Amino acid sequence: MSLPTKIAQAAARPVWRVFRRATRRALYQLLSTDLKLRQEIAQIAIGVPALSNAQRAAPIRKSELSATTLNEVNLLRSQIREACHRENIQIEDRVNLTNFSFDNHDTLITVVIPLYNDKDYIADAINSLKRQTLSNFKVIIVDDASVDNSVEIALGQISGDDRFKLIRHIRNSGLSASRNTGLINADTPFITFLDSDDFFLRDTLEVRLRTFKETTDNRVAGVYCGILQMPQSVTIDFVPQNLVQNGRRHSFVTTAGECPFNAHAALFRTEILRSIGGFNEALKQGAEDWDLWLRVLRHGYLFDPTNQIGGIYRQKRNSMVRSMPTGHVRTSRRILEWAYRPLLDPEIVEGTPFVFKQGISDIACQVTFLKRVLSYLPIAFMKDTEDFHELLKEIDPIILFYAKSGIEIPRILRAGIERYLAVGHAEKVALNEDINLAVRTITKHLDQIADRASVSENDPGTSMHSGEHDGFALFAFNSKQAKLMAELAANLAAKELPTTLISFETMTGDQGVENLWDKMGLTYTTYNGFMLHGEKFDRQTKIVMQPYDGITSKLIANGKGRVIEINDLEAPIELPDDNKPANPDIRVDISSALGTLNHILSDSIHVVEERSQKEGASSELLTAPYAFTNDEPLHLTPDAEKLIAFKDRYKGERCFIIGNGPSLNKHDLTKLRNEYTFAVNGIFYKKDEMGFDPTFYIVEDSSVMKENLDAIINYSAQNKFFPTIYRKLTDGRANDANFFLMNRGFYERTSPFFCIPRFSTDAARRVFCGQSVTHINLQLAYYFGFSKVYLIGMDFSYSIPKSAIVKGDLIISTEDDVNHFHSSYFGAGKSWKDPKLHRVKQNYQVARDVFTADGREIFNASIGGKLDVFRRVNYDKLV
Repeated sequence: MSLPTKIAQAAARPVWRVFRRATRRALYQLLSTDLKLRQEIAQIAIGVPALSNAQRAAPIRKSELSATTLNEVNLLRSQIREACHRENIQIEDRVNLTNFSFDNHDTLITVVIPLYNDKDYIADAINSLKRQTLSNFKVIIVDDASVDNSVEIALGQISGDDRFKLIRHIRNSGLSASRNTGLINADTPFITFLDSDDFFLRDTLEVRLRTFKETTDNRVAGVYCGILQMPQSVTIDFVPQNLVQNGRRHSFVTTAGECPFNAHAALFRTEILRSIGGFNEALKQGAEDWDLWLRVLRHGYLFDPTNQIGGIYRQKRNSMVRSMPTGHVRTSRRILEWAYRPLLDPEIVEGTPFVFKQGISDIACQVTFLKRVLSYLPIAFMKDTEDFHELLKEIDPIILFYAKSGIEIPRILRAGIERYLAVGHAEKVALNEDINLAVRTITKHLDQIADRASVSENDPGTSMHSGEHDGFALFAFNSKQAKLMAELAANLAAKELPTTLISFETMTGDQGVENLWDKMGLTYTTYNGFMLHGEKFDRQTKIVMQPYDGITSKLIANGKGRVIEINDLEAPIELPDDNKPANPDIRVDISSALGTLNHILSDSIHVVEERSQKEGASSELLTAPYAFTNDEPLHLTPDAEKLIAFKDRYKGERCFIIGNGPSLNKHDLTKLRNEYTFAVNGIFYKKDEMGFDPTFYIVEDSSVMKENLDAIINYSAQNKFFPTIYRKLTDGRANDANFFLMNRGFYERTSPFFCIPRFSTDAARRVFCGQSVTHINLQLAYYFGFSKVYLIGMDFSYSIPKSAIVKGDLIISTEDDVNHFHSSYFGAGKSWKDPKLHRVKQNYQVARDVFTADGREIFNASIGGKLDVFRRVNYDKLV
């Protein structure tokens, strides 16, 4: 048996692992110094263990090389050094491309916590921030219309700490909307996100900020840390044994369309996330963070690593990903398809470092070519100056810059040098420092090329904020308006004009707009989208229809585009002077809206010259008020689960809402024994006459509640419904009642919804006051699914006796009540409020329109009275 065979067989045996170090080293040197012997062994010893890094790097003394080999090494060393000297260039110190000053801001970071029904974990998220080694930061908790007591818990945790504030959405709008709300309201240069069921480690804000301070490139949009996934039982006191997690710089090229990190891993520059448009609020089934990160990266920005674990992600059994995997996967496909296709002009944001208009497939081809050039570049470097510089010209600076963090360039260059040298391991080890010098020299040339990518190549002529036409923005405030605006949008889209449907339900409340557009498969922009893309909408023609709230009025008046206001002359909504609508440029009846638009189009949809700001409009950025504490106290929680059980329970049925006017005495109420009935306030005066318990009993008026508490609690009804503001008043005596959240914005002079009628289509979250308890009953009846609603006892006529004591809106009776079916209803000594029937009427008008838009109807079955909003029917013929 030959020596090579014996060595190879010995090396393959397990005993190799226990050789004494000296024996292994001697054998290694034997293999290293005899090229012919090593090659023969390599052909025989299949499966021989690879040499360790220590073995590879072991120094070889000149005395261990043969004379011939030593001469070869010296010759190659001279050749390498000659090439390095020939191609050596001086690279000037890198210019600091960061134009941000950390000294100009007192507080640098805002943490946004989206919150929705997370009472078990929100305290951990908040306390993990209170424990931070960096203390100077702000926190915005955005409650997405939770229906548990998580808001109450959050308020308790942040009490007395002015770094924290809580904002509540009026409508449940999704995770993206919550993050965008925080993004819009943040006033610091940096922002990060923390889900309410996760938590940060103690020093993560400090580490992230320090990493940002060390960056010298303005293209870095964010720095990210590692996130550990742990069981949902993990506690806030958990600290990983190893905090180090090495990462790499991420670019659009290196991600290949994949998500680089999860939502709360990174600290971002706030203005960059805003400029890119924030989170996509249409993505309701996950991957919204992935979508935004790719849009940021595709516009030439970078994400750098902190190389440290920074947070804990709880793997909850009822998480969003687990509850809707199919939807998540389908969303993922759309994101990847977007990443792999060419970018469309309307998707391009101007003023960014660079825009990758090509998709990932084309970019991957260029990266593969780059690797090929890099592998041959060292050969040209060693061989010929002209070839070397010709190959350098083949390198695209943009691709090199954005791809280099994902390519092991030193390894590729070293392999190229070694390929050119064509020597054995011993020679490579002897030439190690020389090869490294060659790699560094070539790298200087590559750095010089990559530096050219610092010049923005984004074409400002193709921006999402500019286009051939100004276009139209169509606003809808309720479901009737939503149907009309959808029709107008279809007409405009047929003419290939830029058209955007806009809903503000995140702050106005669920009034059926987005539900209708979702059913119709239409895309639309939310309030946050409107604020984040303000330039896009500034010059557009705004189309609105009364009623609309004070915020909408200010926003549309703030732009340079025209305002068209549509009115329904056959079914008008008469807004009072207390909350005047915007001063429109054009008023048009609903019946001629399409014709008017066509006339405008035939003239020109452009604003020829920019108009000055309309009178009364504010030039400041209007941040969203969302929920006002005067409208609805944040700590009050409705009985959501109990209320949800009533949703559409009576779909297709009819019901009767019993008013308390004098005409009620003309109705034979015993006929309603087998009907679904709503009764209110002081109906207990009719208990004996009725002979049955109403299906639903509701109290809204505070005077009625306080002055008749015992009678109300003792009154027998199948289902009782009270506002949450009376829960404490009932002191546990009304546990059988269903408490609903009542929004009082209609009554609050400081609210943008003062005297603006709204109609909730989601009574489990809230109902809106509307000057009459009947308006609340109509919202409940709609939510319960009733298709036909009959009103009785609605006289719609009040008189204030001369003897009454009037204190503003409060009236104290000194004699019998003439406005209700019973003289003691608001009799002597009782207080009541001015009914303001003109305001009641506008709420009835909105309720009528919402029912009609959904194919349902409200009827007036009262005997007599002055109510003319609803179609009249004969009560006796009905029952």
